[in-house]
Amino acid sequence: MKAQAQAVVVALALVALAACGEKKPAAPAAGGGTGGEAPAAAAANPGGGGGGDTKPYVAAEHTGSISGTVKFGGTAETANPINVASDTFCNGAWPDGGPTDPKFTVNADTTLPNVFVYAKDGPQKGFGGYAVPTGFHVDQKNCMYVPHVFGVMEGQSFLVKNSDQTTHNVNVKPKRNAPINKGQGAGAEDTLVFAKRDKAIPFTCDVHSWMSAYCWVLEHPFFATTDASGKFEIKGLPAGKYKFAIWHEKYGEAEFDVEVGADAKAVDWTLSGK
Repeated sequence: MKAQAQAVVVALALVALAACGEKKPAAPAAGGGTGGEAPAAAAANPGGGGGGDTKPYVAAEHTGSISGTVKFGGTAETANPINVASDTFCNGAWPDGGPTDPKFTVNADTTLPNVFVYAKDGPQKGFGGYAVPTGFHVDQKNCMYVPHVFGVMEGQSFLVKNSDQTTHNVNVKPKRNAPINKGQGAGAEDTLVFAKRDKAIPFTCDVHSWMSAYCWVLEHPFFATTDASGKFEIKGLPAGKYKFAIWHEKYGEAEFDVEVGADAKAVDWTLSGK
């Protein structure tokens, strides 16, 4: 009995030693993996731009703005109406003839709609924590994408919906984000989000070959698209020297150096064509 008792004591001691020597799993780093929470600013804006040396962006502290008009300095081409007769609904949506391709639209006064304008370089890179917009949507209406050219921020959720009484297809082919290809029946909608910066992502419809749109993805909110009269406005800019870029799907790109102060800055820019 004494020998048995001694054996039990030895066994228990060995178990205790093994338990003390066992390695415990490391705790997950704060803000990463399956544990911890991301910093508040990053959680509110997962794609707010900037690196480790950026300052938090406080909208009330930045009152600079830029507005203006983009014109076309070349010879505009005449666009014929698109033949939409292959779809009964689309044909009925355009009783006076099909729509024209938006890339050919140049106004009589040479102003240019559908130009994407954005801050390419400048003080915006020194800030982070930009608020991500909400409520934006892209519509498939009268068998056209509306808007034709638009921008979103990294991590911004937005809807693509079908307001038509016909079937559409959302075919998206990014350069840096995952491709998307979804059918949409009448009244359907899908939520999209792009995690990485991207340039002029083409949206098409496999059902209606003439439908197209372009999406830019930026890490900051300082962008706009010229409206039907070729005008744009960008607000909330930190003061300083910028390089703004403008892009049109047919007439190319251009860059302009602009110094923005605390007040409004007015500009008039011209695209000469590719």
